[in-house]
Amino acid sequence: MCATGRGAQELLDVLEARLGNDPATERAVALAELAAINRLRLARMVEGSGT
Repeated sequence: MCATGRGAQELLDVLEARLGNDPATERAVALAELAAINRLRLARMVEGSGT
């Protein structure tokens, strides 16, 4: 889960809500979260490169 900008209670709430996901839904949610994490990491790398 992408935790950036989320507080502890929000993270817990999101995780609890995801417990009810069927496998296909959870895969889609997980993929979207991984995409968000990758976008953040790439943005940080670009910002840190001095360009």
